Amino acid sequence: MAGLRLQRLVPLSALTLILTICLAPAIVFSQEEGGTGVVVGQVFDLQNQPISGAQVRYSIGSDPASVTTKSDGSFRIEDAPVGTLLIRIEAPGYRSGTRSVEVIAGEEVAVSDVKLDASDARTIDVRGALVEGGSRQVLLDRKAAASVGDALSQEEIGRAPVGDAAGAVAKLPAVSIQGGKFAFVRGLGDRYSQTLINGATLPSPEPEKRVLPLDLFPSNLIRGIVVTKAYSPDLPGEFAGGSVQITTVDVPEEPFFRVSVSSKFQDNASFRNFRTYRGGAGDAFTYDNGTRELPGAVPSNRVPGSGGAFDDQVRAIGLSFNNIWNADTRTAPLDHNLSLSFGKRWELGVGTLGLIGAANWSNEYRTIEREEFRTLQNQGTGGIGIRSEFSLDTYTFSAEASALAALTYELGPAGRSASASSFPAPRTTGSASRSASGAGIRSRPS
Repeated sequence: MAGLRLQRLVPLSALTLILTICLAPAIVFSQEEGGTGVVVGQVFDLQNQPISGAQVRYSIGSDPASVTTKSDGSFRIEDAPVGTLLIRIEAPGYRSGTRSVEVIAGEEVAVSDVKLDASDARTIDVRGALVEGGSRQVLLDRKAAASVGDALSQEEIGRAPVGDAAGAVAKLPAVSIQGGKFAFVRGLGDRYSQTLINGATLPSPEPEKRVLPLDLFPSNLIRGIVVTKAYSPDLPGEFAGGSVQITTVDVPEEPFFRVSVSSKFQDNASFRNFRTYRGGAGDAFTYDNGTRELPGAVPSNRVPGSGGAFDDQVRAIGLSFNNIWNADTRTAPLDHNLSLSFGKRWELGVGTLGLIGAANWSNEYRTIEREEFRTLQNQGTGGIGIRSEFSLDTYTFSAEASALAALTYELGPAGRSASASSFPAPRTTGSASRSASGAGIRSRPS
C-alpha cells in the first residue's frame, strides 16, 4: 500500500512544477503590463513664459486621454501606462510638440521642459477695440514692474462705490486719506508723499500742502492708479513714503456727461445756530467781491510815526476799514456738493481728438463747541498749577471750487498707433473760509 501511494504523489508534484514554470513569466508580464506610473512636466513658449490651457495628449491602450496645463504651465499624468509613453502637446497659436518618456511602475518621471514655437503657427487676425484700464492689463503691468506696488484698474474703480480718486486710493493697503483728499502712504505726511498725474508732477493748489488733492479727479475719468512704495529709475526721487501715480482717460470710447448732487447732514452744525460775520456776496462761490480788500485810503508807502498832522492821516486810514466787530447768528444749512464730468471724441484726419473735463463746487459748515484750553505755570514749589482756563466755540465755513480739463490727439488708424496728449491743467480754484470763536473774529484763507 505504501508503494501505491508513492506512485500517485510523484506524478502530481511533477505536474505542479511544470505548470508553475510555464505560467510564471505570463503572471509577471501581466503584472508589469497592468502597472502605472506618474508623468509630470511644464510647457513654455520660446520666451520662457508658461503656457496655460495647453492639451497634453497620450493613449492608454487604444483609448485616447489628455490633461490640461495649469496657469504655471505644469501638467501631471497620474495613470500613465508602464513602458514607453508618447505624449503630444497642443496649444492654440503654437506648433504642437511631442515627447517620449519611459514610465516605471509606481514611480514619478519628469519630462524635460517642453517649449512650443509660435513662429510657424497659423495667424488669425482679430480686430476690435482696445480695452484700456482692464484688470488683466494691470496684472501684467505689475508682473513686469521693476518695483513692488499696488494698483487699481478702471474696472475695479468702477465697481467700488467711490466718486473720486481719493476714495479709490483709500482702497489700497498702507494708504490713508487725510481731510478727504490728501493721500498719506504708510502713515507719513505730505512732505514724504508724491502725486503724479499721467507721469507729470503738478503743483498743488493748496498753498500749505505739497501733494495734489485727489478729490479733483472723478472716478469715471481715471484709467488706473498705482501706488509705489520703493524707488525706481522711472520715478522722480522726491518721496520717502510712497508715490501715487494716477493715469487719466485719454480719448473716451463714447461721449458722456454726468452730474452729481449730494448733501450731508452734520449733527453739530446742520440746522443749528451758526456764528459768522458779514463777508462778501460771493463767499459761497469762493469769490471775494472786494469786501476784504484794503481801502483806498491805505497808502502804498509807509506812513511816518505819530506826531502832528500825521495823526489825522493814521486816524483816517483806520476809519476807512469796515466796521465789523461782532459775530452774527444764522442757521447753518446742509452741506452740499455739486460735481460734473464730461467727455467727447472726434475723428479728425488720420487721428482722434478726445476731450475730458470735470468741475466741482462744495460748501461745508463745521462747529466745535466747548473746546477747553488751559494755561499752566510753575508755582515755584515744584508743582504745576493752572494759570488760566477757558473754553471756545469755533464755527468754520469753507467753500471750494475746482475745474480741470485734458485734450488728447491720437495719431494713426483708429487712433491707436501713436498719441500726443496734453496733461491735465492745474485747476482754477478758489477757497474761502471764515470762522468766529468766542468774542474774537478771525478770517483765514484756506
